[in-house]
Amino acid sequence: MDKFLTTEDVATRLHIHQNTVIRYIKDGKLPAVKVGKSYRIKESVVAAMVGDADAPDNKAVVIAVSNQKGGVSKTTTSVNLATSLGARGKRVLLVDLDPQGGCAVCLGMDTSSLQRTVYDVLVRPGTDATKVVMKTVFGFELLPSNIDLAGAEVELKQVLAQESY
Repeated sequence: MDKFLTTEDVATRLHIHQNTVIRYIKDGKLPAVKVGKSYRIKESVVAAMVGDADAPDNKAVVIAVSNQKGGVSKTTTSVNLATSLGARGKRVLLVDLDPQGGCAVCLGMDTSSLQRTVYDVLVRPGTDATKVVMKTVFGFELLPSNIDLAGAEVELKQVLAQESY
């Protein structure tokens, strides 16, 4: 039988403030049962939320950091988030879809020396993405990009145009 936790227990386990737990409940992000004036949350729900391997329905989570405007710290946020999650033992794949190759540059790599990038995965049929992914010393994996990615849009449009004739 599943154990029920108080909002205080959940806050402690998730390293967040108790008011944040209550807000998650009210916003429908965290299922709970109201008992008097307080709430009770199933332990399995909290375990699934933090990604415990023993939790049922442990699914991959996709986090996208995007903004049309340049210079708003998308790359910095992505690399720091990947590093933080990797340090907590989470499996992380950071996919860089910026032709400037900012994620690799942030990690001190020379993007002009990369043999294969996300460009190859997108444009060249049969490219095995697992062969392009690089392990980092920061606890996550990177699917890097470089300036070649700028040409991918043109090439992919040509392929789609061929199908419409």
